[in-house]
Amino acid sequence: MKNHSLVKANSWIESSTIAAILGGSLVGALVANLSITIALVAVIVLYLISAGVALTIRHKLIVGSADGPAVKKFFSQMRELLSTPRARFATLGVSLFWAAATVLRVLLVAWAPMVLIVDSTTDIAMLTMFVAIGIAIGALLVPRLIPLGYLRRARIAAYLMGAVIVILATVDTIWMARVALLLSGICGGLFVVPINAALQEIGHNTIGSGRAVAIQNFFENFAMLIASGLYAVVAANGIDPVTTMAGLGLLVIIATIIVSWQLPKDSGELVTKKKG
Repeated sequence: MKNHSLVKANSWIESSTIAAILGGSLVGALVANLSITIALVAVIVLYLISAGVALTIRHKLIVGSADGPAVKKFFSQMRELLSTPRARFATLGVSLFWAAATVLRVLLVAWAPMVLIVDSTTDIAMLTMFVAIGIAIGALLVPRLIPLGYLRRARIAAYLMGAVIVILATVDTIWMARVALLLSGICGGLFVVPINAALQEIGHNTIGSGRAVAIQNFFENFAMLIASGLYAVVAANGIDPVTTMAGLGLLVIIATIIVSWQLPKDSGELVTKKKG
């Protein structure tokens, strides 16, 4: 029951996060069309509000104290967390998802004008909206389709996501593109939510959920940085967006095969190493 609640909670968190991204993309595109200056000022104001909210966090609720060099301890906890195939799959899988999502979002800016003859900032943001809606739908479907004890099912969603991105590279009408982006988002939601929940549960039983989330965020941001750099190199070498789109889908499939290579068979229960 607890594991089911964890998946359900992650579904709602992921859905609300995507709703925020969706709203920001649409409103940001509309404001940017009116004035870039106003858009930039709005971003700064929102960051300041976010910082103000962060200052209200009650730090005295943090459990434990520092004992030794923080960096050394961080990497020690990372090794401990990644000591099992399930934890490695969850950590690398969620990093793969955000890396692919980052590249896809940037790639749409170059792909849509060339293939769909769409160059309006708002129109491109609307394409991104279909991905976001799909992720939210997939996130809400997860509790029924992929419980924590059946983590291997998540990799099927990743395979389908990669296949849909490859298909997206072949479409040439805006409605077909919207459908493909919606489906890729649904598959992405079905992939990322259960592995997010699994990582938190594994972390809870090993190094602690908070530390597991910190390590997860490290891998996610590192993966997005590497993916953005690789895309920049690809774009700088003049490779067209259609080829890049197809390559991205194939890479998602190949990377999923690699990160799930040693994933054990589903037992119906999440098996983790308990604390000492």
